[in-house]
Amino acid sequence: MQYSIPLVNIIFMAISGVIALAVPIVLARHLLVKKKVNIKAFFIGAGIFILFALIFEQFFHQVILTKTGTFGVSITNNIWYYAIYGGLAAGLFEELGRYVGFRFLLPKEKNPNTSLMYGLGHGGIEAILLVGVVMFNNIIYSILINQEALSLIIKDPATLATTLNSLSVLSTTPALYFLMGGVERISAIILQVSLSVFVFMSVKYRGKKHLFFIAILIHAVVDFTVVVLAHFSNIYLVELLTFILSLCVAFLAYRLYIFMNNDFHNRIEVLENEIIEE
Repeated sequence: MQYSIPLVNIIFMAISGVIALAVPIVLARHLLVKKKVNIKAFFIGAGIFILFALIFEQFFHQVILTKTGTFGVSITNNIWYYAIYGGLAAGLFEELGRYVGFRFLLPKEKNPNTSLMYGLGHGGIEAILLVGVVMFNNIIYSILINQEALSLIIKDPATLATTLNSLSVLSTTPALYFLMGGVERISAIILQVSLSVFVFMSVKYRGKKHLFFIAILIHAVVDFTVVVLAHFSNIYLVELLTFILSLCVAFLAYRLYIFMNNDFHNRIEVLENEIIEE
């Protein structure tokens, strides 16, 4: 089987890969340099995502969807059940992870900018692992295929034929689909940072515990909407609506952030005045 990967496909893979890698890192550097936010929050956010979303949540899916017989089959075979289940699972595990991070790993951090740094770590490692690594891996395979060099790596003819067949999607997929990977990550990072603000406030402020449950609900609703739309509509409409939903959540998070930021600086000012008086 001989085919080639169009150059435009490779270019759009590269753009999405760069977006996935650069956006969280550039924004985190800005917070680190300009706002003096502890970089520890970034790595805690990244670690929590890996632990709660890629390990705990995936184990949960394995148990529910494959070990429960007809119950699991009923979920996977019905788009509505699957969307509800997937949205709630993602919301529960990721927001619980955020709660653990802010409550137990960053207990002394009061600066609301910490929530932004954490969210960039959470959404950043997600973007890097799910899009960045995948896109750059696809680029390597695309170059090998176009140079007819894959056979130098895979010697067995049967394995080579199977691999080429599985990679043919790189050639047949419309170029814009690869670009959508980067666009989707922008929306996802906006959402992850915004939800981090919600959970941060629920942990740091008495009387705001309900924001934790609101974050779970928002996460579940957004994921539910994406899954259902992806089933009934096209990728462009899905990404447009996801971006709009993310901006709506970001607007609400911004209002919470402004309140916390003003309160934080007021507290610092009070402490400074007390020190001066002493």
